[in-house]
Amino acid sequence: MDKGRTGKRFKRLAKKVEQEYRRKGYSLKRARQIGRATAGKIFWQKYGKKKGREILRRER
Repeated sequence: MDKGRTGKRFKRLAKKVEQEYRRKGYSLKRARQIGRATAGKIFWQKYGKKKGREILRRER
């Protein structure tokens, strides 16, 4: 799972990473993909599998 949750913090972090990769010369599509994957990875590291699943279940 590379998405994580769709909250404000997730979107803000994904956008920040996306902008960094756009400045490096990546295409918009690739930068967005990297941003979402990075934000998702940070989400799972922060909350772990069990807590992360609970959060995602509540968000749906």
